[in-house]
This record gives sequence, C-alpha cells and structure tokens, in this order.
Amino acid sequence: MASQKTHKKIKKDIESSFTFFNENIKNHKKNMRFSFKETITDMERSRLSVVNKPDIEVNYVQAYLSRFLGEFKMLSPSVAVRGNGSGDEVNVKQVEIVQGHIQFIIEQFQKSGISMDVFRELTGGGYSVLKVLTKYRKEKFEQDIYLSKADDPLTCFFDPMAKLLSKEDGKFCGEVYPMSKTEFKKKYPKYADKADTMRYVNIGQASDFSWAFKSKRKQMVMLVEYYCVEEMQYDLLLLSDGSTLSRSDYNQYMKEYEALSSEFKVQPPLEVIKSRKEKKNIIKRYVLFGEDIIEEEKTSLPGLPYIFVSSQNIFVYKSSSSDEIQQVTRSYLESAMDAQRLFNFLCQTLANYAENYMNQKFIVDERAVVDEESWTDPQTASVLLKRSIDDNGEVIHEAVKEVVQQDLPPAIVGAFTHMQNTIQNTLGTYDAQMGINQKELSGKALIAGATQNNVIGVPFMGGFACALTAACELILKMIPQYYVTAMTVPYVDDSGDMTYVRVNDDNTEAVSFNYKPSEFDIEIKSSPSFAIQKDQALNMMSKLSQSFPAFGEFINQVGLPFILENLDIKGIDKLVQMAKEMQKAAQMQNQQQQQQPNPEQQAIILKQQELQLKAQEAQEEAQIKREELQIRKVESANQVFMEQLKLKRELINDAARYKTHAVDDAAKIAEAEMKKTEQEHQHAMDLLHLSNTAVGE
Repeated sequence: MASQKTHKKIKKDIESSFTFFNENIKNHKKNMRFSFKETITDMERSRLSVVNKPDIEVNYVQAYLSRFLGEFKMLSPSVAVRGNGSGDEVNVKQVEIVQGHIQFIIEQFQKSGISMDVFRELTGGGYSVLKVLTKYRKEKFEQDIYLSKADDPLTCFFDPMAKLLSKEDGKFCGEVYPMSKTEFKKKYPKYADKADTMRYVNIGQASDFSWAFKSKRKQMVMLVEYYCVEEMQYDLLLLSDGSTLSRSDYNQYMKEYEALSSEFKVQPPLEVIKSRKEKKNIIKRYVLFGEDIIEEEKTSLPGLPYIFVSSQNIFVYKSSSSDEIQQVTRSYLESAMDAQRLFNFLCQTLANYAENYMNQKFIVDERAVVDEESWTDPQTASVLLKRSIDDNGEVIHEAVKEVVQQDLPPAIVGAFTHMQNTIQNTLGTYDAQMGINQKELSGKALIAGATQNNVIGVPFMGGFACALTAACELILKMIPQYYVTAMTVPYVDDSGDMTYVRVNDDNTEAVSFNYKPSEFDIEIKSSPSFAIQKDQALNMMSKLSQSFPAFGEFINQVGLPFILENLDIKGIDKLVQMAKEMQKAAQMQNQQQQQQPNPEQQAIILKQQELQLKAQEAQEEAQIKREELQIRKVESANQVFMEQLKLKRELINDAARYKTHAVDDAAKIAEAEMKKTEQEHQHAMDLLHLSNTAVGE
C-alpha cells in the first residue's frame, strides 16, 4: 500500500483544489437554486414579511432557460475521425468503425438523459463534470467504454494549475462520494471496524468536512476517489525501417527474432539508428477513507477520466488589492439575476398596491350619520342616508367627503412595463420570428429561427462541445488499450443506423483496433438532430425545385429515394426499397425507349428490312429452284438406277435358274456314281464271302 507521505500529498491536493474553487462552488449552489427552484432568497422573504409585502415571485427568466435547454435537446453531436498524416496510409474501414463506435457511445450518452443533465448543470449552475468509464460485459471479460457524469459536480476536484477549459492537462482529479455503511463493510471488510467506530453526525450540522454522517436515519461514509498522473521516463528507439519502439518492446522483438531465426531462415533484424529519452504518463488510482488509502492501482487509462465542463476559462484576481487568482464560472442566467430581482420587486409593489386597494371610502361627519352600520360597510348597503341639519338645527356643511385612492408612481408602472425587454436584452436574446418571412411562418421556420436567436448561449454550446471533444479524444486513446480481443462492437453508420461489427478477429476480415491514436484527429460538430435536418433538407429541396426547374426535374427522375429517406414515417425503409426498385425498372424502360429510333430512322430501317426481305425471298426462290432441279436430277438418276437394278435382278435370276439346273444334273450324276460304287462294293463283298466259304470247306 501507499505510504503516509502519499496520503499527505493526496490530502494536500484535495484541500488546495477545494480552496481554489470555493467561490465557484458557492455560486453553483446559489445559481442552481435561482435557476430551477426560486428567485427569492430566504433573507428577502424575511424582509418582505417585515414590511408587510407579499413574497410573490414571477420567474420570467426561467422561460429563456427552458427554451435554451429545448434548443440543446434538438442538437445532435456528430463525430468525425480522420488521419493527421503522421502515420502510414489510413485504413478507411478502420476509421469508419472507430468513428461509428464513438458516435454510438455519444448517442447512448444522449438517450440516457445524462447529456441533458450535464447541460442543465452547466447552464443552471455554471459548470458540470463528465466521466469516461469502463464496465465489464455480463458474464464476460470484455469491457465496454461509456460516457457518464459525476453525481454531484460540487464534490469533484481538479488541479488548480490546469489551464485548459476541460482540465485535461491537470496532474490530478477526483471525486468525493458517499457510500452506505453496510455497503462499505461488504466491499472493504478490512476497514469494517473503523466504520463502526466513526462518529456519525447529522447531515447539515457539521461545520467542517466529516467522513461519516447520518442521512434520513441511514449511516453513510465518505470516500475519495483520486486519480493522478505520474511521469515515467523510457528509451525511445528509432529503427532502420523508420519505425519507433521503446527499449522494452525492442528487447521483446529481439527475443522473438532469435527464437524464430533458430528454426527458419529470416532476414536480418531491424537495427537501432538512434535513441532518446521520452516521457510517458501513467494514471494511478487511489481510494481514501479517513487516514487510510484503502485502494491503489495502476490503471490502463491514457488520461484523466474526469472532464470539466464550463462555458468559459477565465482567471481573474480575487480583488483589486489581491494577487490571488481564481477561475470564474458563470451560469446562463447570472447576468439577468439582478434584473429578475428588480422585476420581482416591481411585481411585489403592484401586488401590495392591489392588496391594499380601497374600493370606496368616505369621511363622514358624525352628526350626519343616520345608520352607522351602513356607513361602516358602504359597499354592501343599498342606500346611504345622511343628515343635512344636526340636532341643534345647524346646517352640516360637507357632511360626506369621498376619499380618493392615490395612484402608483408612473416610474413604477414604466419600469414594470419595460422590465421584460430589459431582461431579454440582458440575456442577449431576440424574437425568434424576426427576419422570418411571415408568409413562411411555420413551425419549421420557428425552429430554425430559435437556433440562431441566442447570443449568450453560444459560449455554453462551445464549452459543452469542448468537453465532449476531450472525452472523445480520451475514448479514441482507450479503444486500442481496452478492445484487444476478438469481440463484437456496436457502431453507427453514416445514415444514422446502428449495427454490430466483428473486430480483432484473425479468422475473418475483421477490422483491427490495434492502431496508434496519435495518428488520428477527432472533431465534434453540434448539428441539428436528424429530424430537424430531414425537415430542412425537404424544405431546401422544395425551394430549389421551384427556383431551378432543372433541379426539380432531376429530383423527379432520380431523387425519390432521397426524399423518402428524409421522411419519418412507419415502414419508410420498405418504402425506400420499393422506390429504388421502381426507379430501376423505370431506368430500364427509359433505356429501351432510348434505343428505339426516330421516325426517319425507323422508315429507313423499314425500307432496309423490306429490301432485305425481298432479297431473302429471291434467295429462297432460287434455292427452291435449285432444289427442284436437284430433285429432278436425283429422280432421273434414280430411274436409271432402278432400270439397272431391274436388269441386274433379271440376270441374277437367270444365273440362279442356270445354277439350279446344273446342280440337279450334278446330283443325278453323283447319285448314279454312288449307286455304281455301292454295286461294286457289294460285288466285292460277295466275292470275299465266297472266298472265305471256300477256304473253310
């Protein structure tokens, strides 16, 4: 854990910050009460009670503040990320995804209402505080970056030496926040005994800061979250290919090179050209409770997570005779506070006059009174009787005199009449309808005029944009440090639609978030919301179509999908797709029509087609004749062939008949020869038999 010396340093930084900013803290409390609760202080109510005046208030300035907040609500900050030329060629897809993801973070910041709360504190109290934080995804180890605000800007502290409006150049920042005693003991069981022994004072009764207090019968403890910048010096190396690495990264590179070169043939390693000392900021986080530092860690944050939001960055001397400097913050209504108090005084004077107004009063001589009850309440009596002569017979002169009501001084009435213009001029506003063509006085025209009629509001818009830019620059630096694994991140595309994309995935063509933030610049532009921009686009197209017929014809031909995309109606996406399909079909039809010739060309084509047809017919007729001649030739040849075939058949038949007779004759001769042979054989057999018979005898 940190040493006691570190604790003393942290405590000293916090005390110096609150001392430096004490006047602004007081003004913030007063301004927030004046802007959103009441414009009469408790002391003023006591004084009004002493002089028997009504303690009424007419909060005229609240309407201007509400309108300004409404104008801010209609704005939609847009993010632009681009390369600054200090690195390699920019990966367009990478820039698009990074820009879209930061835009998504800002839109979530707006949708949650936190953006409006920050601007309300800025305009009502004079300043607010943004926070850039991370949180783990449910049941995962991936972290998401998000934008939030401090619960109470009065409990935040910054380095008094910081000069930038957002305080991002400071050396420390932090926040004092409460935690219930029960939650504290669960989260920090090591310090549970100390929480039990603390003296808990009632909230509002402690004159100085207390680490423990009671709020609505609930015991609370105060903790301090403190972030500081610590500089670390390291060696920066310039390599032979022009790239730079730290000494530790280069040593790791050489180890990997040696392991690789032992197995494979590789090119020689990059050589170190030269080196120099470089400083690197490390953000450390501490949590304090009483005299103990209960948490200490070295974070991966590239900058301080607390961002100051103010309309001005002015440092003045506390007094004409003092050399002590303080920063001055102002609320939107601060310049008109005294004018509002004067307006309240005039209204109270008028109310007091009306309250004490006499309907009818008389001064009556006692001798002339007939019915005392009717003269006591002359407004309800139907008849008032008086005597002209008293009981002694004397004439009563001027028995009844009417009491005349004294009017208000003209100065009071005149001041009340012109007070509204005084407040308006003090705030630097003017009528939103001034400069607008009365013939075109629509709601859209009033919106456009309302966004340009607030001069005093420009610094507040600029201060908010400056703080948001600082937050986005920090997010741009945090992305490559916190989004290091393969994951899916949301982003907003150029059309304002939210989608998801895979990053840092080696198995797909995913975008890598491993980039150098120093090679990119980021810019925040406050433009009207998409709804207002769409209305303005439609109005502009309508006017251009009327002024330039060629533009109107162009829109009629190819601009229908663009017009539909600027309409906020249900099912607009499907309607846009249908319009694109219809437009595509119309283009194909136009192309076909354009391919068709004009009447003269068509007549020539028809004439050519007619000539071609006649030539084709002549060719076909000649072909037919040739075929007929060929047929006749074939038929003649066939006839000759048939005659030859017939002759051949007759010859074959004759040969066959001749062959048949020859065979028959040969058969008969063969048969006669066979019979002769058989006879000779039989004769030989007989002789043999006779011979055998003779030998036996």
